[in-house]
Amino acid sequence: MKRKFLRILSAAGAGMLALSTVATPLKAVAASDFQTLKGSNMVEYYGDYDAVAYPYETTEAKFTSESIQIDGVLEDAYNSANVSLIDNFKKEQDGYGLEPGNQTYGELRTLWDGPVLYLGISVYDDCVMTSENTTKGGVSNPAVAGESVTTYWNWNGYSIPMTSTKETCDSVAIAVDLFNDRTTYETDTAGIIVVDALGQGYWYSSSNIPSLGSPLGDPSHPEYMNIIKGYAAAPILDADGNQIGYNIEVGLQIEGVNPQNGTQIGLDLKINDVNNVVTEYKIEKVPNPKYVAPEPEAEEEETEEAEEAEESEEEEDDDEGESEETEESEEEVTEEEAEESEAKETEEEPEETEEQQEDSFTETSNVVQDDADSEKPEEQDEEEAEDEPENEESEFIDEKTPILALKKSANIFWSHDQDSLYTDFDHEHAKSVDWGVVTLVGKEEDDEFAYSEYRITKILDFINSASFQKGVYTEESQKALDEAVLQAQIVINSTVKDKANTIRVAELLEEAFAGLRWADTRYPDPADLEKQNTLPNTYKFFGTDRVVTNAEEWEERRQEILDLAQFYEYGYKPEYDSLTVKKAEAHKAGETKYRWSNSQRKYVEDGTYTSSAVSITVTVTVGDKSKDISFDVNMPTDAQI
Repeated sequence: MKRKFLRILSAAGAGMLALSTVATPLKAVAASDFQTLKGSNMVEYYGDYDAVAYPYETTEAKFTSESIQIDGVLEDAYNSANVSLIDNFKKEQDGYGLEPGNQTYGELRTLWDGPVLYLGISVYDDCVMTSENTTKGGVSNPAVAGESVTTYWNWNGYSIPMTSTKETCDSVAIAVDLFNDRTTYETDTAGIIVVDALGQGYWYSSSNIPSLGSPLGDPSHPEYMNIIKGYAAAPILDADGNQIGYNIEVGLQIEGVNPQNGTQIGLDLKINDVNNVVTEYKIEKVPNPKYVAPEPEAEEEETEEAEEAEESEEEEDDDEGESEETEESEEEVTEEEAEESEAKETEEEPEETEEQQEDSFTETSNVVQDDADSEKPEEQDEEEAEDEPENEESEFIDEKTPILALKKSANIFWSHDQDSLYTDFDHEHAKSVDWGVVTLVGKEEDDEFAYSEYRITKILDFINSASFQKGVYTEESQKALDEAVLQAQIVINSTVKDKANTIRVAELLEEAFAGLRWADTRYPDPADLEKQNTLPNTYKFFGTDRVVTNAEEWEERRQEILDLAQFYEYGYKPEYDSLTVKKAEAHKAGETKYRWSNSQRKYVEDGTYTSSAVSITVTVTVGDKSKDISFDVNMPTDAQI
């Protein structure tokens, strides 16, 4: 009942958004021209989705009468199912991942047995990453298989906790749009969960505002869908026993959509492929494999050569002494002997003719030229030798060492392709506009639906949740519900399962639940309110034609709105019997703050105090019920006073 009411409000909001933002002629967006989705009062609005360029995937789920166990091992019944590839590869923006062609991919097989839609997802991956040391259950947005890390964002002096998760496991995100609404805005019947290669589950959960979590996975969500029958995983092995991938099997309870041949359910899948990838490089000195160290023998030869050189120098010194003595004796030769010798040589040499002089000149020139030519190559060789690089190798060289880390290297979708819509699932605002469609087929007239207690367990779960208002109904309607609950519990606890009796009790419980009426009659019962497809007039008083005309009447209408919110949505704030201060602690700026985490079930760090403050815990008692309430009173700084 509430689900449908919220769907109507969502439709109205989408219609107003379309009218205010789409730049098209008025006639094109006139209210009478809007198409509504099949029987849901939801406006068809696909925003920027281009279904021609990016068509969504489709597949058929075949009916089976075989018993399916959700254990990750796909039964033989899956062999007859259609196979649809999960191979829409999206490399991570940071560039991590293998080159296309060597990528992980998957296969989707679907079956249904009446009350349950079964998803058989086979992922083929040559390096499956798993870990049991992950934060399971309610985690951050997006929900991923890994370890949660809390950081803090400073907003106007307040430290806001921001929880993120480091992805360490291969997993698959399962996105379900139960009524196939295909919208650009979130609804309470579309959500996302994640199941890793070990069969461990994750979903987005907000400890501060439960309604922000995933309605598909988070039990604390006010509109929790409660349609997951179960999920499991199992390894895929080759003939030699080596793991080459993993199966994930999911069961979805679909009785709420009146399943039959032709029923369509929205679905998308995304393989989160985690690998040890190169995130950066480190430059470091490493030994040069080409480097050859000098041999010790060469050092000995150099020592011997040095000794020989020293001996040679000593011999040269002795020769120089002898040479000086010879020169002194030669100086004793008289100048007269030198003159006589020169005169004698002059007499013996004949005079040259002019021709002989020319020939002699030519020969001399040739000799000079030859000498020049003979010297030139030697000079060139010396220059070339100087230009040639030395062949000696350095002892160490620079080497780029890759730094590896576990990272998600790729998103691999089944249907989603248009990146301008989004690059990853938003687990808080699930937008199903381009998700795929599973159509139920194959049920013959004589085929019977499998046994199911889901119609009973769903109502019992809701009655036991925080979302169900207790103690506000008429005595008669509450009594009828209590009697139906008693019979339902007998069915659940019985070891003998009678299908006909289970259906009878389910119908009795549904009738009693729908017949609940509030004891407080100051306003009409929620079940008796008329359906409204548009937002109400803010200035019109409830249940009348009276409209606000002045400030005094607006104050009256304002109080009525506050009263309606408490009556229909939040409940009235009770008067307390007692209020006791349980604890008061003074804190200085910079001290660590702590808060209670519903998802982790413990106190966790919550940033630091930005100014001096007093932490107060009071105990409020109403009747026989007590509740501790903690809050901080931040003291003003000197500048603020």
